[in-house]
Amino acid sequence: MPSRVSGGSGVVWDAAGLIALTLVVFDPNVLAHSALVTTDIGVSCFFVAAIWTFYRFATRPTLIRLLLVGLATGLLLATKHSGILIGPMFVSLIAWEVLTSPGAERKRTALRLTGGFFAIVVLSVFVLWCFYGFRYAARPAGMAFSPSIARYAEPLPHFEAASVVAVSRLHLLPESYLVGLIDVKRAAVDYPTFLLGKVYPHGQWDYFPFVILIKTTLGLLLLIVLATFATVTGKLTRRRELVYTLAPPVLYLAVAMMSGMNIGVRHLLPMYAFAIIFAAAATVILAGMDRRWAVICSALIAAHIVSSLLVFPNEIAYANEAWGGSQNVHNLLSDANVDWAQ
Repeated sequence: MPSRVSGGSGVVWDAAGLIALTLVVFDPNVLAHSALVTTDIGVSCFFVAAIWTFYRFATRPTLIRLLLVGLATGLLLATKHSGILIGPMFVSLIAWEVLTSPGAERKRTALRLTGGFFAIVVLSVFVLWCFYGFRYAARPAGMAFSPSIARYAEPLPHFEAASVVAVSRLHLLPESYLVGLIDVKRAAVDYPTFLLGKVYPHGQWDYFPFVILIKTTLGLLLLIVLATFATVTGKLTRRRELVYTLAPPVLYLAVAMMSGMNIGVRHLLPMYAFAIIFAAAATVILAGMDRRWAVICSALIAAHIVSSLLVFPNEIAYANEAWGGSQNVHNLLSDANVDWAQ
């Protein structure tokens, strides 16, 4: 998406896309979890697809583009419960589009995108119902789910519990889907955390920032730093594409930090997808400006690849060299950061 960032080197679709692909296929976290039959890689792909199709719809609304956003969003919701975060992401992007529109166009933009948002909700929920065979009940043949949705939601904060119960009574979403949402929230209430050798009885707000620093290759971390530098200094000039690339992962990380459920880096993979696109766009712009930048960026990409290859075939236990590598990760983190099903 933001690979079409223009600077001194002109339009750079292909180069940025190939760099992003290289970073993805050699990322140790992607390699570790794409080999497992879990939802983390799938939900990462559909987050990107939903944001990309919405970007296309926002820039030039058509019925086909609206249908594609609804399809991508529905597949996202059906893949993993964290897909519901796409709602706040869309709202934040709509707000940005409206606020940055020319005064004469602002009202029209607001009406068009708000109407599109509600249409996307209807379309995506329809796609979600398709996966449940349009059956509300979690149990077949008229059997009741026990405990009831209302009883199961009691430990949640009042507003969250009341919202889920209201949706359940109106049969707006499948019962199994709602039970899954409640289960995720309940699991996060008293989930213990292991971080940097210490066990905490609850979540830590700084857990996921440490996970990023430990589980991301030094090459990719530095490429993201360079991308931030390129943005601050105005070298990345396509503002809309930057917003669509940066707003979703920032919101996603903020929610993860507040969730209280501190487990594997796999839960951050949707954020990694956008971060890699961001890094790839900046890499092409910087490399096209100066040969020294090209050498630096190439070295960082090579470092990313080498660091990933050195941990093969134990990518799930990856930690970068600054933290002692995979041999030391068990002293820093637990759960799917180190192994699976332990």
